[in-house]
Amino acid sequence: MNRLFRFFMWTICGCVLLLCALLIPAHFRAVDGRIIERAGVGTPSLIQQALSFLNVEKLGPARLLAVAAQLLNVHGHEQLSVTIAQALRLHPKLAAFGGPDPIIEKLGDVVATPLERRPIIEILLQGPFRERLIDSLQASRRPGVQEILNNRALTNTVQFASATSPSGQPFAAVISLTALLAQEDHFTPALREKIEFLAHHANHGGSVDSLETVYLDLLSLGQRLDLAQLAQFLYRIEDTITLHELTETIRIRNENLPIVYSAVVFSGQPQKVASYLNKFSQTGVSDLGLSLRSGKGGLDELLRRQHRVYSSGWQRTLIAYDPFGTFFYAAVPFCYRAPVAAIILRCALLIFAGFCL
Repeated sequence: MNRLFRFFMWTICGCVLLLCALLIPAHFRAVDGRIIERAGVGTPSLIQQALSFLNVEKLGPARLLAVAAQLLNVHGHEQLSVTIAQALRLHPKLAAFGGPDPIIEKLGDVVATPLERRPIIEILLQGPFRERLIDSLQASRRPGVQEILNNRALTNTVQFASATSPSGQPFAAVISLTALLAQEDHFTPALREKIEFLAHHANHGGSVDSLETVYLDLLSLGQRLDLAQLAQFLYRIEDTITLHELTETIRIRNENLPIVYSAVVFSGQPQKVASYLNKFSQTGVSDLGLSLRSGKGGLDELLRRQHRVYSSGWQRTLIAYDPFGTFFYAAVPFCYRAPVAAIILRCALLIFAGFCL
């Protein structure tokens, strides 16, 4: 009888320890979704970031963040859409470019349907408007801007037709866009210097391969974003490699543009976003979406850890009942603050559970 009693006691003890170990949200190569939610508590939300853009008349970025909020079903996205629509009705001239621009405003009106967002490349493909913009930029005192504009004379390009040929409008459009972005300091200093170096190198007989890659990336982004959206996207990108990696992700999965764009703009860490998407090409976008729904803190935590988000169906079912839910949610703050200690504790519980069983 005593042996049977001890058998049941050890078995019950082992099962309890095993269950406690499994309910601790700590993993070696993943981060629990509840940890991401915990990290986002009390931090700015996607809705708040969109409203902050609206406050400085950046309607383009606000609209794209609103689309992401709608896709992710973030609380308050309906009211945000109404607020943006009201702002567009009050300032219809901001619709085409997504926000005010000092150089563009000097060139006169651009034909656009009211409240219509227009990709910047679509506008620059209009010959008369592009020529007015180039004439304005040629007055720039910046040597780098002049080097970019001089790329229109290149004839040894492979990916683009010469800007002076009848089919060279895309090349001329992306050159004028790049010069505008450089003139208005929308590139980071490191990225601007790299582009200007490539432009100078190509103008003096050097290879144009790297320069064409940059122009293809900017052309691809310009076909999808208005001017204000593109400027905000480029705000923290420090090198052409990160620019290319992010552009490739957007080009391959165009339907995920709002989420990738929001992750880059909201986090201010484009290099980490690009690294995460390269590391987890299949699930990266959905994981970024989950962290965006949690707030800036959740997004920053995911990018800091660079792990996939773990979510278990059986765990969600189990923690819906007490005392399992109480134990799980009590463990979440500890796992968030001390992830290494949480993993050690979980391993110790598993070992003791195995010993008892």
